[in-house]
Amino acid sequence: MAEEIIIKILILGDSNVGKTSLLLKYADNFFPDSHVATIGIDYKVKPYNYNGLEIKMQLWDTSGQERFRSVTHNFLKNAHGIVYVYDITNKKSFEGVKDWLKDSENNGSGREKKILIGNKIDLDRKREVSQETLEKFGNKKKIPTFEVSAKANINVNEAFDYLAKLITKDKTKEQIIAEFGEKENKINISRKKSNSKETKKKQCCGK
Repeated sequence: MAEEIIIKILILGDSNVGKTSLLLKYADNFFPDSHVATIGIDYKVKPYNYNGLEIKMQLWDTSGQERFRSVTHNFLKNAHGIVYVYDITNKKSFEGVKDWLKDSENNGSGREKKILIGNKIDLDRKREVSQETLEKFGNKKKIPTFEVSAKANINVNEAFDYLAKLITKDKTKEQIIAEFGEKENKINISRKKSNSKETKKKQCCGK
């Protein structure tokens, strides 16, 4: 079976901070007109080229609701990168980042790379969290920080691309294949059908 190179990135944050919008903007260059709450967990795939090596970025969008925390914990164990997201117009969502950090520290592998995103800078006039506050917190936790807008497409690609580079930084192609390589699990449907026909033929002929 062929080898796929897969980087798993988890997007964490409270409800309504724009996690799904960021995912759709980065993966599909699409911004949804209406808000639809994520139920449990969902993902998109974004191709990423590293020195000629084709990598698939699996971007996992999680629900910010408390009742889905246990589901998120299971995915934390296998994440290579984490994106923490808050809404710059909602101070409570920024405070919520501290809980998400604690969750990932308690349930993650400890080897994942991290970035912190303040979303919705297109609504700067309603800002409740200053850029200075973000940078101060990021420096304290030693996490790179970004302010972005999924709606206005500001810094979205830059933030996610930066995380991908952090994950692959200073690694050779061989090291990346060894660390992130997974075997494709594909079923040969045509062969399966052929075998099924042969079985029926043997049955009808009494063999």
